[in-house]
Amino acid sequence: YGKTTVKNILKTILAEKFEVCATPASFNTPLGLSKTILSNLDENHNVLIAEMGAKQQGDIKDLCHMVNPKFGVITGIGNQHHLTFGSFEKILETKSELAEFVVSQSGKVYVNVENELTRNILAKYPDVIQVSAGEGEFDLKLKNVKTSTQGSSFELEFDGKTVKCKTVLLGKHNISNIMIAARVALDMGLSIKEIASGIDKISVIPHRLEVIESMAPYTIIDDAYN
Repeated sequence: YGKTTVKNILKTILAEKFEVCATPASFNTPLGLSKTILSNLDENHNVLIAEMGAKQQGDIKDLCHMVNPKFGVITGIGNQHHLTFGSFEKILETKSELAEFVVSQSGKVYVNVENELTRNILAKYPDVIQVSAGEGEFDLKLKNVKTSTQGSSFELEFDGKTVKCKTVLLGKHNISNIMIAARVALDMGLSIKEIASGIDKISVIPHRLEVIESMAPYTIIDDAYN
């Protein structure tokens, strides 16, 4: 559901302005976050990006108390770990633990409202910042999208300013991931030009829709991460 991808996109964009430490790979448990903080985070970093995963209720809440986030991103909610949660309602409640904590600290929460279940968070937390790569009244707007086997190009519009962007990442879903990372970056003080520069530097995560050089007319896409 985009956690690792958004984390890596956000790290690359924020690096235009900050020294950023992010949890590596799919480290998203208390042990993984602890190892990152103890081994990788140092006094030179301005920003820590912590991926958070959950298999049962209370997991996100515990991780929030570890890292005390000021910004929270909820990429999507689906049927992952349904066996240990038991119901979609409990999955939604657990993902909402991030929103509850960040709101209680007067921070900002960003939600990808393209996801049907994620939109349910809006009922309880109406002040979250809604982000979408689709149509609607959003302060960060997407225009002129073009996709190919080489990546995508598009325009971002914010506060009357428009920039052209391009990325090697494949698929419209990755444009959605870029949108939510870009919206966070705006609130962290980056200009829309700095964001466009960061988007251009995003690299493909190995084995996640990675195009492998091959003989024409074939295109090989490696999506074997898991």
